Amino acid sequence: MKITAPNDCNNSPKRRIVKDLVIDLYNGNYDNLLKNINESFVYQRIDKPAINNKENLKKLLEKQSKPTSLTIDQILSHGKFGACNGYLEVSKGVIHFAYFFEFKSAGSNLIKKITLYQV
Repeated sequence: MKITAPNDCNNSPKRRIVKDLVIDLYNGNYDNLLKNINESFVYQRIDKPAINNKENLKKLLEKQSKPTSLTIDQILSHGKFGACNGYLEVSKGVIHFAYFFEFKSAGSNLIKKITLYQV
């Protein structure tokens, strides 16, 4: 998979975490993703039921088709929040996405909530 993402994340740990987690989501590195999720978390895809169990999240992610390329356009972070947007190229076309992450606290790297918007 071809990956294009901002390279200026080195001075912001949360931005680097967001970048790495989104890459892990689509690269199939689910174990790394799951170890960064708080025990009590919510994964919310808009218009779908929420998931709050790591096993069910892993099953869902394993079912998704692998993109041929991932482009992350922007990554933002502030306090206990992080976000990014971009698009995937898949066999059926292009999927645009926006992820919003809520960490356990501003000083924590554990994710409490992930919200995904896709078009």
